[in-house]
Amino acid sequence: MSVIGNGVTLLGFPQEDSQFTVNLASGITAEHIGRPLALDASAANTMKLASAGDVIVAALVSVENRTIEGVLVGTAALKFIEAFPVNTGAPGTLSIGDTVEGSGTGQVQTLGGASPTPDHSVNYVAEILDGGNTAVVVKL
Repeated sequence: MSVIGNGVTLLGFPQEDSQFTVNLASGITAEHIGRPLALDASAANTMKLASAGDVIVAALVSVENRTIEGVLVGTAALKFIEAFPVNTGAPGTLSIGDTVEGSGTGQVQTLGGASPTPDHSVNYVAEILDGGNTAVVVKL
């Protein structure tokens, strides 16, 4: 079901069946909710904020700092429709239909490489908002 009012958007439809608890890399806080995540190979079942060139595997849904237990955990949506901040200083111009990768700290940029070919099985940009500062990314 889509939302129609001021136009059609896919935002606002969480994919709850694809949300799982994961360990989070240190430094992630509730301020990062809604940001893209990448795998962190330093520990099992751990994710970090997506940075330059990282494959985006999830979106951060929640953060729980369980300091008494000594762990930082959160909920990651492995399938999502999420509005991510765009690294406007990154090379390339982001367009609808592009595949994105990590950039900066929890930002996205157009897929890198000499001739980036969008791969919609990875993700795709459905909308560009805020004058190019935000991209609605779909990963299903």
